[in-house]
Amino acid sequence: MDNKFKVLNEIYGRLIASYYKNFGSYDPHLKTAYQNATYAMLRRAFSLLEGVYLLISKDLIAESAILARSLVELNWKYLFLANAKCISKDELRYEDNPSEDSFEFKRSARFLSWHWVEAHRGGNRSEKVLKMYQELKDTFGYETDVEVPKEWYHEKENKINTILDVAKSVGAEEQYGQDYRHLSGIEHSDITSIIVESYESKEESLYSVFVFFKSLQIVGSMMEMTIRISKKMDEEILNIVKEINAVSNDLYEEIWKDENLADIS
Repeated sequence: MDNKFKVLNEIYGRLIASYYKNFGSYDPHLKTAYQNATYAMLRRAFSLLEGVYLLISKDLIAESAILARSLVELNWKYLFLANAKCISKDELRYEDNPSEDSFEFKRSARFLSWHWVEAHRGGNRSEKVLKMYQELKDTFGYETDVEVPKEWYHEKENKINTILDVAKSVGAEEQYGQDYRHLSGIEHSDITSIIVESYESKEESLYSVFVFFKSLQIVGSMMEMTIRISKKMDEEILNIVKEINAVSNDLYEEIWKDENLADIS
């Protein structure tokens, strides 16, 4: 298992380097709303990935799993914004250059503007907040405050009201029932979180490898998509994604055969 952790650690370093190479001088003024929204989500994903890495290095494995859960949710929202669909384990269908009247652009605009909804709901009645909040309502046809959805991704016309609905819409229902449900158990401090905390040599435990791998896999996929949407390509990120996916071939089987994890599955 030590070997797998070292492999993932090396991939992590290359992924970080590739991120700064491709987005270190990102200028939102030169990009579309769609490009800016996907980039904003990618930035958040990298922050979560760095958090996962730091927590694992401090043997806080259960806490790293909580951040991994956040990454799973973020990835679904990213795919939803991009109107993407998981066709199979190895195939993701999306449009990297959609028209400005597409779902992708409408969802991007809503996501990027949602700060004004949160500010208004929090009681901020400054001139700017009122102006921007009203512009958002006008843009999306919300005639009253009651019609403004609770979350930016809620869509009444498409019956998207929960994170499960989002997962289903992007073809990730199976992942919701497996990885996400398990990680949610840790988030909500059920017995799984206690079991995970009891491991010795945690940084190189099988479970830490699982958490680190899932986090890298999600961020690698998001980065590849974001680069394509930004109308460029980097062969290095393609190689990184391939290497991450190659690790998964036997990782799941090895994890759930481990006697220390028997109570988690």
